[in-house]
Amino acid sequence: MQVGIIGLGRMGFNIALHLLEQGVSVVVYNRSVEKVDELKLQISNINDQLNSQPKADRPLDENDKGQKGEVSTADSIAEIPEKLMGEPKMVFLYVPAGEVT
Repeated sequence: MQVGIIGLGRMGFNIALHLLEQGVSVVVYNRSVEKVDELKLQISNINDQLNSQPKADRPLDENDKGQKGEVSTADSIAEIPEKLMGEPKMVFLYVPAGEVT
């Protein structure tokens, strides 16, 4: 499964991270690249921790296949549907109301 997420503020970032931890791949777009880099770093750290932990010591979760989702970036909002594979395409929009700050 793949999901598009526009906006990596408080809500969008945490939902993207949760989806990635559940093995869902996400295509993200954010005005500032720093949040995208932070998301990639965090999921990389989680994968590193999992890989360094002996399999017997990992928490038992029947839904966890040990694989986390992948982060793809889009350079524009219009690029998100092109990067999402399969049908239907699902995109979440998390942006604050009002003027851009």
